[in-house]
Amino acid sequence: RKTKKSTLQALAHALQGLFFNSQRDIPRAEAALSRALVLNPNLADALHWQAGLLRASGRLREELAVRQRLAGIDPLNVANLLTLNAALRASGKPTEARAVTARLLHAFPDNPQSFGAQAADLRAAGQLAEAQVPAARVLALKSNWGPQMNAGIYYALGDFEKVLSLQGSTRSRALIALGRNEEALAVARERFSAAPEDRGAATDLLRTLS
Repeated sequence: RKTKKSTLQALAHALQGLFFNSQRDIPRAEAALSRALVLNPNLADALHWQAGLLRASGRLREELAVRQRLAGIDPLNVANLLTLNAALRASGKPTEARAVTARLLHAFPDNPQSFGAQAADLRAAGQLAEAQVPAARVLALKSNWGPQMNAGIYYALGDFEKVLSLQGSTRSRALIALGRNEEALAVARERFSAAPEDRGAATDLLRTLS
């Protein structure tokens, strides 16, 4: 009964931390999450929210340690594994990043994000040709971000015609690279008109105008 009470108290503190974080009250959010983890060091939700808070604060080394701990407690937490993969890659630990990707592919073989992580690992290693294989799987699994991922790889490879063949990709850069500046401007303007609140569309238009 005491253990159950401690667990409920820990969860209450964790939810408090989540609330304070949503209010941008970082000190109180940290304090609440710390109290939760004192009561229950293995509370996965508290660890996940603590990791997000640390990431937002730029404390990447601490975030990485928390995410690695969470991966041991909750090994099927997709959001944590994906962020851990990216954090390891950004920290210059490609071997560890690929190990996390292998876990994702084994546990979630039909999840496009698993193949997205693999493509990102390969691209970070400069293996662009190899990255096309998992990136193509992302497209085959109908992910809405698949065209952009593939376009980025094809652009890096200099295959601009391939970029233009992808529906939903940012086409203006490829058109500029091919010397088709007027078409690029028209495409960028159309994108911005359709979604003027989209920062990416605004940046695309400004880049095309410059």
